Amino acid sequence: MPIFNSNSSVNEELFNKVIKSINRFCTKAVKTGNTKMVLTEADLQAWIFHHLLYDLRKESGWGDKTNSKQIGIHCNPSLLGEAYLLTKVPDIIILDKQTYDVNPSGSLYSRKGYTLWGSSIIILELKLFRTNHSESQKIIEWKKDINKLKDLRMQHYPPDSPNKFFPTFVLLGKQNISVETVDQIKQYSIDNEVEPLLFYPEDERRQEEHLIMP
Repeated sequence: MPIFNSNSSVNEELFNKVIKSINRFCTKAVKTGNTKMVLTEADLQAWIFHHLLYDLRKESGWGDKTNSKQIGIHCNPSLLGEAYLLTKVPDIIILDKQTYDVNPSGSLYSRKGYTLWGSSIIILELKLFRTNHSESQKIIEWKKDINKLKDLRMQHYPPDSPNKFFPTFVLLGKQNISVETVDQIKQYSIDNEVEPLLFYPEDERRQEEHLIMP
């Protein structure tokens, strides 16, 4: 079970700074059109992880209230899902190190030598929309990732939980994404209480629509 810690460093302020960091990198990636920077979703994960670490530990923009030594950032932890199985693997999680647990019980299975679950948590699902991808096929996949975040909330963070859960769906497009798809994914995320961050090139007809978020 999550350990409640009213002084957790994983809070709304930190979440907003994480969004700012992701926004800075993804917006630059789209504007520069550097197609070699991110070839795979593993690249996207590595770049965002790098920028989060840099912003957390090197820049003053995180503010005096954020203790960078107290924050842990981890990739691909296997979280317990249905039937007590390792069925949920988010791309990046951010936890308060005060709540790390090495006991053989908790939301991460102990076979890897640790069980991590913060009093509050930021979870990132990252998706790359490449030039050879089909929107109609990828929408189904994207919704599954949003559902994964919703399921983790329902299983580990019920409405009466005192702990905070900050789920975020990040989509970086290497080609334009239709208005209909953007609206659909944004609304589906919001309906499931997930923060949508969508980044992609705009064509001339959409320059005034300002659909790149946030």
